[in-house]
Amino acid sequence: MPEFILHVGLPKTATTQMQTNFFPKLGSIMYLGKLHDGLPRKRPFDDIRKAYTNFQTGKSFLSLIDQFFSAECTKGSRNILVSDEGFMAWRNPKMEHASPFVSFSNPAVDVVRDGTHPIVEFIRICKKRLPQGSSLKVIITIRNQADFLGSLIAQTGFVRHGLVRDLVRSGDRFMHFSDTVKGLSCVLGEANLLILFLNTDFGKIVKE
Repeated sequence: MPEFILHVGLPKTATTQMQTNFFPKLGSIMYLGKLHDGLPRKRPFDDIRKAYTNFQTGKSFLSLIDQFFSAECTKGSRNILVSDEGFMAWRNPKMEHASPFVSFSNPAVDVVRDGTHPIVEFIRICKKRLPQGSSLKVIITIRNQADFLGSLIAQTGFVRHGLVRDLVRSGDRFMHFSDTVKGLSCVLGEANLLILFLNTDFGKIVKE
């Protein structure tokens, strides 16, 4: 039975480089990522991505997890890698269509994101629903919060008064990356969690 490896992001941590230049070249792994040779590809893992979106918005998702696992297990014992930074989305619980990585201010409905990042509970559920004989590992890429914010703003052009203030506001847990890592480690065990830090040499490592 295959080993499932889920690369969850964060965005702005060389994810595109890995999806384009690194993951597709791992010959021993079946790569189901969203980029191949720099171009979007058909995404056979839509079930698992939709499952995470539905999980956050209170819609049915368990059958989608089961469909993904069962479909991939029929293809043999080759290990399977899924990569999509969208797994680190944490949508405002009262604003379904808000950006998952930045919080739009609207005092009428806006609330802070509290508790543990939802990816932790989602991974716990996925682990429980694994086919017998399969295993689950997670790769998470993180970076300094100040650098993350600067890169996010530079790419999206989304600059407005109070953006940084809202992202680091008291009580909002999105930027607490260490808590997410600890939660994933508790669910999976340290041996099944790979933590990559974006630093000066990381881009060179990925390209090589």
